[in-house]
Amino acid sequence: MTFGELTIDHFVALVRQRSSFVLPEQVRPYDSLNELGIESIDVFELILITESMALCSVPPAEVPLIFTLADAFDYYWRCRALASDT
Repeated sequence: MTFGELTIDHFVALVRQRSSFVLPEQVRPYDSLNELGIESIDVFELILITESMALCSVPPAEVPLIFTLADAFDYYWRCRALASDT
């Protein structure tokens, strides 16, 4: 699988592999991170994981608010676009 073919399901699987927090077995993209048991420090880790997968780094002031895994997935694609522009 290349990152160009990344789907939300693959994204969630990669987050599961790379994170120290545990996601429930059943995850819907639009479940709130709070509903999934992801705490504030875990959101920071999720952002770092997303940026490492997208091969980019965004200044903290420009990081969007992330409330769901779908938000993180959208952020991944925005980061990929930024990375490919440089």
